[in-house]
Amino acid sequence: MDTQTTIESQGLTKKFGKTEALSGVGLEVPDGAIYALVGANGAGKTTLIKLLMNILRPTAGSARVLGMDSQRLRGRDLNRIGYVSENQEFPEWMTVGGMLAYLRPFYPTWDGALEGQLVRQFDLPVKLIVFNNSALAFVELEMKAAGMLDFATDLRNPDFAKMAEAAGVLGFKADVPEQVRPMLAQALSHPGPALVEVVVDRQELALPPSIKLDQVKGFSLFMMKAVLDGRARELIDLAKVNLTR
Repeated sequence: MDTQTTIESQGLTKKFGKTEALSGVGLEVPDGAIYALVGANGAGKTTLIKLLMNILRPTAGSARVLGMDSQRLRGRDLNRIGYVSENQEFPEWMTVGGMLAYLRPFYPTWDGALEGQLVRQFDLPVKLIVFNNSALAFVELEMKAAGMLDFATDLRNPDFAKMAEAAGVLGFKADVPEQVRPMLAQALSHPGPALVEVVVDRQELALPPSIKLDQVKGFSLFMMKAVLDGRARELIDLAKVNLTR
């Protein structure tokens, strides 16, 4: 295949039972060119695209996309291709924010800045909840579960609510529990994007679905080390926060 050809097909044929949707299609699309498929309903335009995208298997013939056999296209290759199906159906419960969170992992070069710009430009109802405990909490928890005294896990966060407002997004900051519910209600009722920053206690533990014996042993070792290190008061606060909430 010519290295300057982005798409090429030879004798591409597709049959659905006795119906021949495509017959011997030969196509070459040079690098940088713009082509349009024009034809009546049932002419095979969608079928051709699905064959090129490896959604359908050809009955006969072959195609190459970006220098690769179309039947060998995989996830990493699809990152370089923009394809919008005529039938885009998402679960009815999925919000705009949920859809964006679902799609991001598929694209390593996802442009977060552009995403934010488009969310603001189209006033999309994306809602973000930020829990701010001023720490690398999961790193800190992993260190404790491994029996280590946590260190270098302090995190000086910016004011996320003010940053949201500076970017044109409605921002709220809940410093006390009583503010959380009304601020969430305001954010959810707002027609455009909104962010709620919730300040949480650093000592509040995020428990895993299941606790393993080695984690219990490690945490016990951490507590003994903390007492010997003069941090007994910290353990008392840890117990109060998590046992009295």
